[in-house]
Amino acid sequence: MPSSHDLSNETLDEAIRFQGLMPLSWRASSQPLTEAELQSASDANVSLLDAVMIMDMPATLDSDDRDVSSLEMHRLQAKVDLLVSMVSRLLSYHEHQPVPVMVSLSARHITWQGVLPVKTGDVGIMDVYVHPMALTPLQLPVVIRDGSSAEIHGLQPMAMNAFEKFLFRQHRRQVAGARQARVR
Repeated sequence: MPSSHDLSNETLDEAIRFQGLMPLSWRASSQPLTEAELQSASDANVSLLDAVMIMDMPATLDSDDRDVSSLEMHRLQAKVDLLVSMVSRLLSYHEHQPVPVMVSLSARHITWQGVLPVKTGDVGIMDVYVHPMALTPLQLPVVIRDGSSAEIHGLQPMAMNAFEKFLFRQHRRQVAGARQARVR
């Protein structure tokens, strides 16, 4: 029997969701994913989520940091951000990305609207393009539950930690955005 601590963590994991229109694709595997495949997906996810965290960090200036070199560094950072954005958009025109669909991500599950060639019990990788400036997808090892949902499994602890932090940040932004919209 699960403890109340396990149940509260499970409930919290499902309450923290990131929802939105995201390109999504499915790569089926004819057999269970190997440890090497799970490790490769986890390593790629940690790199991607680290990059997304850096891209999403606001550039701020403390009052003590307003010297010329600090302002110049922020100016250069803004130029690099613009360049990355432009290159990403240019490459996305030439890269094949799936059509965006409504996706809901939690730490344990993914649900989507739309049709993917999946069957209950299928095992594979769900590729989710979680950030418009990141051309590589989040690679989630999943087991298909039905035609529009899957259970995430097999992420290594470091990747799971990065994924949960990402979900929390995105969920917090969505909640803040909804609150601001209600105030207006």
